[in-house]
Amino acid sequence: MGHINVTNKIKYMLSITEKKELITKATANGKLYYTCLIPNLKQKDYDSFKTVSNPCRIDRKASLSVYRNKDFNKWLHKDFGDSNYHGDMFDFAAKFYGMDIKTQFPEIMDKMWVELQLDKVEHVVLEKLAIGWDGTNNVFYSGIKIPIAKYSSTQSFKKDDDKEEEPLLFYNEIPENELTILEKEFLAKTGISISIMNQYGVHFINHYSEVYEDPAKTKRRNKPNSIVWIVYDFKKYYKIYQPNPKRFWYVGKKKGVQLFGTPQIESQFETLTPLYLSAGEKDTLVLLSKGYKAMCLNSETQFVNQEMYNSWRNNNYDIIVAYDNDATGTAQANKLHTEFGVKYIQWPEWLKEKGGKDVTDFFALGGTKEEFEILCLIKPIEIKQECRLSVRTALQRLKDAEGCPDIISHADVLFQSNELTILFGDTGKGKSIFAVGLADAISKGTSFMGLENKCEPLIVLFYDFELSDKQFQKRYSNLNGVFYQFNDNLFIDNFDLSSIDLSDKKVVLEEELMKKIRLDLHATGAKVLIIDNITFLTAFSTEDGQVAMKLMRLLKELKTTEGISVLVLAHTPKRFGLGGITSTDIAGSKHLSNFADSVMALGASKKDTNIRYLIQTKASRTGEVKYDAENVILCEIEKEDSFLTLSFKGYGKEQEHLVPMTNDTQEEMKKKAIELKEMGKSYQMIAEELGTSKSTVGRWFAPPVATKN
Repeated sequence: MGHINVTNKIKYMLSITEKKELITKATANGKLYYTCLIPNLKQKDYDSFKTVSNPCRIDRKASLSVYRNKDFNKWLHKDFGDSNYHGDMFDFAAKFYGMDIKTQFPEIMDKMWVELQLDKVEHVVLEKLAIGWDGTNNVFYSGIKIPIAKYSSTQSFKKDDDKEEEPLLFYNEIPENELTILEKEFLAKTGISISIMNQYGVHFINHYSEVYEDPAKTKRRNKPNSIVWIVYDFKKYYKIYQPNPKRFWYVGKKKGVQLFGTPQIESQFETLTPLYLSAGEKDTLVLLSKGYKAMCLNSETQFVNQEMYNSWRNNNYDIIVAYDNDATGTAQANKLHTEFGVKYIQWPEWLKEKGGKDVTDFFALGGTKEEFEILCLIKPIEIKQECRLSVRTALQRLKDAEGCPDIISHADVLFQSNELTILFGDTGKGKSIFAVGLADAISKGTSFMGLENKCEPLIVLFYDFELSDKQFQKRYSNLNGVFYQFNDNLFIDNFDLSSIDLSDKKVVLEEELMKKIRLDLHATGAKVLIIDNITFLTAFSTEDGQVAMKLMRLLKELKTTEGISVLVLAHTPKRFGLGGITSTDIAGSKHLSNFADSVMALGASKKDTNIRYLIQTKASRTGEVKYDAENVILCEIEKEDSFLTLSFKGYGKEQEHLVPMTNDTQEEMKKKAIELKEMGKSYQMIAEELGTSKSTVGRWFAPPVATKN
């Protein structure tokens, strides 16, 4: 077919031949039209589907085969139970519609044209199809127009016996001549070459779709006009990167260590050749665009073992580490240097002074290739063990602090950036509601319950081990089934603990969970982590001091290495509500509160069952005591349309919301104290659990004083 000037055709008045060619291109040579008419088709391999029942006749033996003719790159069908069914998609459409292909071919074309929604497609799209474009921007699946850029021949639906189906990703690559000012600014700022991007399977996109065998699962995501999306096509899975605000996520299951960069194209060198190991894909693209050989792993913290390093050496890779100029990057670079003797770049002071920290920043802020190559020749400073243990001067400590991130409020003094905070309270009193409300506010850059949030919108990763999906839906939708509009910055989910084999004595649950959390942090780009609740992070009781200490150390290490803020929810034993809440009321060891930067509690008012109060039980060293027992925050659980939340009601004194002491309550407490003493609890432990003083408990158990006659 020659060039069709579609724009000159009135209302798509194309010839039958022209329509046939356009339909063929739009459906990837027929493949997607078969999936449109036969929704239960299951991919067998790249060239065929599994045999299915023919929907055009009563077929109990699943005799219809759909396959690709490799010679003509055309999808055909054949029914082994009825020889009348064979040919291409047009023959199948005729049978499906009950029409005669010989006498009604024009009508068949018109029907297919409408069903594929080609009548709704812009002229420019049809024009591209007409001049030889292979449909890499729009094809049609299950009767619904979706974006498709490339179909990976290595990708297929998972087998029936696999646990989880992996989606096919279809995306639209933005041609170079159609890049907007945003994409052009990104290229100009980073110095990345569009030809290098294309060479390594990296593309700007406007939208993408995840396609499953079950059409109901298929979903499409559209890029907002004000941001840039970049897809890294790893064939087996995909990474979507958003430069500003920075975040990334994966489509498909990432498996093992993925090298991105030079080794994808040039796996081995004849002689020892410098190969830069950068912090991520963007830095790798910058180095490749500058003419260097470069690669990156899944992340800077990706473990490199001896076997992996030996394979690099066997391929003549002379590794030079170019990680970020921050705590994590420096530590990981020095670790690789110590273990394998590789060189690593020590960035100049001016880079930090100008607000930069990585390869991209170095060149964007004026660094030249000559300066970069000089940095590569500088031998890394040997950091000896005795140097690590030396004491810093006060002035050096102040200078080191300049490079640390500022402490900023997420929720006034109660929860601050880069700190580990505990929120505790009795079961069923609203801790989870408070946590979701706070997470929602942080993700949007707004304040919650009048507690000032000085941060821009941040990505929040929330692990909810308390609610089922249905319970979560009920909380955050109204009676008409309308969902609350959460921000896409909020990721809230749980994970399947049963997937961890605890029968293996080598497996430590806490460490496995931390690995999973760390991976999710990297995948989402989250800066705030919320866990509801702490008991799900260990297979043992947090009452055990050693267990609690190890758990808090792991969380503190996670907070420090990832540069995140962490909020952990915890329970408190059922109390009589006589004494005020303190940090010692947390269910478990005192190590929980000792290792936390700050602690707050949510209490229930005994004066009004609908009222809750928030109290600061341990202030951060960088924050003041504002919400102690004399100034608690009063709030109430309310459903605001689709959002179950806590609404601010003012301030008050904690004492006003505690149970007044009466003879009945005192007798009840004494009975409880006797039970606790029989369990082996000390007077101090009994006092803490009952919310009274140790001396009061002592008086209860003191022998009666004999009276003189």
